[in-house]
Amino acid sequence: MPERRLQPTRVSVLTSPDECAAHIDKWTDLTHRAGFPHSPVAQPTWLRAWWQHRVAAGVVVQCFLAYEDGQLVAAVPMEFLSARYAGLPVRKASTTNLQWGWTSAVVDPSADRAWVQQFVRWLLHGAPKWSATELGAFPHEWDLTAALVAQMRVQGLFVETFERTMDVLDLPGSVSEFLASRRSLRKNERKHQRRAAEAGLTTHHQWDPDQQTLARTVSAVSRQSWQGQLGVSVDVAHPGFYQQLVDLGVPEMLLTWVEDREGKCLAYDLCVAVESTLHNIDTGFVHDSGSFSPGSLATMRTIHEAVNAGMTLLDLGEDAEYKHRLHPRKTPATQILASRGATSVWARCGRAVSRSLSTRRSTPGDTSEPPQPQ
Repeated sequence: MPERRLQPTRVSVLTSPDECAAHIDKWTDLTHRAGFPHSPVAQPTWLRAWWQHRVAAGVVVQCFLAYEDGQLVAAVPMEFLSARYAGLPVRKASTTNLQWGWTSAVVDPSADRAWVQQFVRWLLHGAPKWSATELGAFPHEWDLTAALVAQMRVQGLFVETFERTMDVLDLPGSVSEFLASRRSLRKNERKHQRRAAEAGLTTHHQWDPDQQTLARTVSAVSRQSWQGQLGVSVDVAHPGFYQQLVDLGVPEMLLTWVEDREGKCLAYDLCVAVESTLHNIDTGFVHDSGSFSPGSLATMRTIHEAVNAGMTLLDLGEDAEYKHRLHPRKTPATQILASRGATSVWARCGRAVSRSLSTRRSTPGDTSEPPQPQ
């Protein structure tokens, strides 16, 4: 039998959230072929809500799509942020939703990598002399990092890769089983529960929380937590965005939170369920309430509700020290930071620029426009 020849890679670029609707079926099929993680940020309905949210904040969002033989093999949503750093016009391009750990890009791991060259060329088209690109975090099983790095270096970019670890909890059939395999956690859990009772703290949960509840928990705590003090996460934690997710039919959301005697929220966990996995997408606690461990209380309430709902996995997101006590399973991933211009300078300050730009809004007229469809 003669070998079937594939059609050449066809690419297109979405420039508005309304264009997502025409690709939802093939996009959803691609998320299943991509395998783990079934991250909510990779779902087309999530992207549509995020896109609308970021456009309102003055950020340009576009999505690169690649088809092979009529089948969608890659969907890579990108944000373009323009600002000035040390007096220089700089543009940062990044995969959307970096705040949630796993990449929002979706890639068929078995597909040919011919589209990567077209993606990198599209990404650099019209980019200013001083620019940075941040991609990831990509799961190792996609085997995508090497192809991206090679193409970026061919284009003269300085490229660094960073290994990251994502934490996942395998959930048994009951909370008692979960704690039985974690003696130190079980001991700490009793201690936290005792302290909470003495302090008058109570834990609560709500599936698909309404806007009022989101406002007095997620939004209020974010502005008092370490994230708010550092000027990050406040914008992305705005309850209006999460309400958009509910309105657009994003899979079930679970909110757990801790209140003091006066009904003030001290900590919260916000999760999204995709199939049998519960993904932690946002968490926070009031900075001066750490002695009561309200964040630990919220996390344990999340575990209780996940088990009760029949979830088999709890995706905790990027590795963090406070999660180590849960003894999660480690999943490796890779993040890419590429820079253009004086590479020796970018090598020293590229990550600082990336962090600086991550909290700024796009400034029209500061730098060039994002790439256009080719």
